[in-house]
Amino acid sequence: MQKVFFLRHFQTEVDPDTPVSEWTLSEEGMNQLQEFLDRDIPDVEAILTSPEPKARNTAEKILEQTGEEVVPMEELREVDRSRRGFIEDHSEYVETAKTYLQNDFPKTAWEPKSEVKNRIRTFIEKLEDMEYERVLVVGHGLYFSILLGDEPYFFWRELEFGELVEKDFQELQQFK
Repeated sequence: MQKVFFLRHFQTEVDPDTPVSEWTLSEEGMNQLQEFLDRDIPDVEAILTSPEPKARNTAEKILEQTGEEVVPMEELREVDRSRRGFIEDHSEYVETAKTYLQNDFPKTAWEPKSEVKNRIRTFIEKLEDMEYERVLVVGHGLYFSILLGDEPYFFWRELEFGELVEKDFQELQQFK
């Protein structure tokens, strides 16, 4: 495997009454996705995706255009924030994310960071066993920040909805 493209899902429909893991793309997110589809999509052999609807919907729309295989992977789920529930105040959410991303053992009610890192390691091992030369991974901001960011909080703050990040597979193996 040579190249891995990471695509953060597009803007979501925020619904405080629905678990974050069940959110879907908003109308704006669907428009952003269409703009992405109208540009050059990376030439890949497969699309790996988080099973969460916001990522899965993104991957399935790309599939409609490219015809490439879509592989849902449980390891690509976003950081589980369900024990804390929805944080309505954006500033509080950003501060919680900052605490989470900047500390090895953050004191939040979110999924333990060690569990996320274990899922990432499992994902990398599975990716290593695949025969693809070029793959697109559709997932989430917090997850990608832990995997890809030298400074995860700052990476997360800069990572836009629908942003594409390209990495060589060797770079990912350093995470292990």
